[in-house]
Amino acid sequence: MKYFISLLIFSNILFSQNKTIVPKSGTIVFIKEEKVLDKDLYLKSYKELMPKIKKAMEQQIYLERLTDGKKTDTIQLKKETEKSAQNFEMMLPFIIEEGTEVIKFHHEFNGDTIKKYNTINGEYRNEKTINQISGIITNEFNEHVEIKEDEIIKLTEFKIETKLINGFNCYKVVCIYNESQKDDFDFLSNITTNIRELWVTEEINCKYHPVINEKEILEKYYPLEIREYSNEIKGFETNYKLDLITFKP
Repeated sequence: MKYFISLLIFSNILFSQNKTIVPKSGTIVFIKEEKVLDKDLYLKSYKELMPKIKKAMEQQIYLERLTDGKKTDTIQLKKETEKSAQNFEMMLPFIIEEGTEVIKFHHEFNGDTIKKYNTINGEYRNEKTINQISGIITNEFNEHVEIKEDEIIKLTEFKIETKLINGFNCYKVVCIYNESQKDDFDFLSNITTNIRELWVTEEINCKYHPVINEKEILEKYYPLEIREYSNEIKGFETNYKLDLITFKP
């Protein structure tokens, strides 16, 4: 009888330790940190990449002018490319200066809805409401919006590499991807390899995340730490670290 009671207690403890949380209340916040790890290496990698950058710029300028219905001869195209490349090189020292902005990504859970927003130095930005049942996402004007997913090229799990983050058991996953949302330097996406190193847990079950949008990831696990970098642009990385979590089962 004593053995049965002890076994029952042990089973209950084991179950409670492995219980997956489906968030219905509480908050999770990630803070974004951009780091120049090695300034000289960063500038050197860009210098080595410049021939490919110029070629990618040339193609981008040509396509933009073609879309606008403008004709571009070879000499003009090369002149515009050279000018854009020179401007880009001049901007590099300013790009790598570490900013003073504190950028955070928030999810607040209230039953089946999530309030999603960013803050920059404490100021609210890009507020959205996610209905977890219908999957409908609306902005502050109640307009439907779509959150784009990056294209995952390769996803590799390293379950033997583990660590504890805020009490959650995590293991490493490495994701190679193409960005869906382009910026002013979208020509870089064609000549660089985007890599995310994720520390994920299976102890949180939620299809929505403040930073990661890819269903292929969120249907399997929940990232609690994210590191982004490129093989070609060395000496620089972006980190998203857990700033606050108050999930309740």
